[in-house]
Formats: sequence, C-alpha cells, structure tokens
Amino acid sequence: MSRRATTEPTALVRHGPRICNGASVALVLAAAITCAMPAGAGLLGDEALEDVARATRTAPGAEARIDTPSNDSYMVVYVPSDYSADADWPLIMCYHGARGRPTTWPFRQATAGEGFIVAGLEYGTQTYASGLRHQNLRAEVAHFEAALAQLSGIYSVDIERVFMGGFSQGGYSTTVLGEHLGERLAGLLVLGAGRVYVDQRRPSKDAIWRKPVFVGCGTADTVHHPRALEAAAVYRRWGADVTLEEWQGVGHTFDARRSTALGDWLRKYAGDDPGPSDASEGVRVIVR
Repeated sequence: MSRRATTEPTALVRHGPRICNGASVALVLAAAITCAMPAGAGLLGDEALEDVARATRTAPGAEARIDTPSNDSYMVVYVPSDYSADADWPLIMCYHGARGRPTTWPFRQATAGEGFIVAGLEYGTQTYASGLRHQNLRAEVAHFEAALAQLSGIYSVDIERVFMGGFSQGGYSTTVLGEHLGERLAGLLVLGAGRVYVDQRRPSKDAIWRKPVFVGCGTADTVHHPRALEAAAVYRRWGADVTLEEWQGVGHTFDARRSTALGDWLRKYAGDDPGPSDASEGVRVIVR
C-alpha cells in the first residue's frame, strides 16, 4: 500500500476574481469554531470535517490557483479527469521557464489530462530563480517541502511517486533542485534544457544511480539541443536510467503531438513496480 502524508488543508484557493479561505463558507465556519473553542473541531464531527477538506479540492479535469504561504505566491494545480480520492495519485511538480508563471504545461498535455496530479510551482526565491545556483537551495527545498505538504493535505497524493520537471529554465532547475532531492523523487524530466553544472557537481550515488531521467529537446533548438545531448550522456555515465527523445525539426518548444515517449515514460515509472533498468543499456533515442 502506498504511503501518504496528510496535513490539514490551509491553502487559500482562488476561484476567478473571488478568494475564499478553502473555497467555501463551511471552511470559514470550521476555522471560527476551532479558534473559538479548543475542542471545536470535535463538535463538527469527522464527516463534517471531511466535507470541509473536500471543499478545498478541485473537481476532476479542472485547474485551481492555490496560494502558497511558503513563498508568498501561488501554484496552479490540475486534477486529472479520472481522479478519485479512494486512491493515491502520482504527482508532477512542474517549474516554469524564464519570465514565466506557474503552469501545468507541458505535463498536463503529455498525460492527456489523466493519471497524474500536476502542480505548477513558482520558485521559492528570486535569488535562486535568477541563477539556479546550488548555494541558494535551502529556501528552495523548504518551499518544495511546504508545497508538497500542502498538496498532500488537500489531495490523495502518493509521496513515493512524486516527479519533478520543467521546460527550459524549469528543466535546468530540475537538474539542480531535482538532483538535490533525488532520493525523494520518482524521476526527473528535463525538457528543452541541459544540466546547469554540465559534468560538475556530481550528485550522490544514491540520488542518481538508476534514477529515471527523461531528457527531451527539439533538434532545431540550436542553443539547448547540444546541452540536452550532453546532459543525457552525463546522466548515463553516472548510472541513471536515461531516456532521450529528440523532436526532429522542432525548435525551443514542446508539442505533445510530436512526443509519445513522454506520456509512456510517465505511465511506466508511475506504475506499481516499473523495475529499474540496467544502466549499461545506455540512452534510448527516439527521433520523431
């Protein structure tokens, strides 16, 4: 059975121009009762409290904007169309590109909106986002942990199937933050990007050995394609389970119609027992 982390839902959820703490009057009343009387939560009963928690959740097949106190910003969360609270779901933590904003793209598209909760995060600090330097990781790790706890308190998240990835700057960030959190993550997704430190600052063996890593880039992306190839080779040399997908004639963008490998890769490694591949197999190359 999958292990879940549970916390009380405390996020502010935005619904269009309206903001309400938890998305319903029930949550406000619950908070008021709890604050007024120490045993207030007991007066509501377990079923009523579950109704309050349920009010914070987004309907399957929809997105919500949820405030993140850990960085005084917000994240965008997509709940898969086949979501049910009766099971624990894999989660993709997605980081956006330079000058971007929190988004579930491109992983919502790659999964066809099914099978995965996707959370588009803002970076923990601008200091880290502006340079992606290893020495600025402490606050970034703290923000990741806080966002994960927040999500686990609202949705049925399987914390043993948490992936990290992003496109462009989000992909480069994954090679810094994702490597640092390597043992906590089910896999890394580096799209339209390479590795920030190229072949330097090798992560610990436990963090990278047989770690599923997906690297994808367009062959017409003259800046990032060579870096993506180099990153795939470096990760393979360090013993990761690397999949490389090159999109023929594509520039610095991602088009889910040109990539069947990404969705298949996610479904494989989010399975109950995908089984580690032998790193000596090398990089699997798919050109479309």
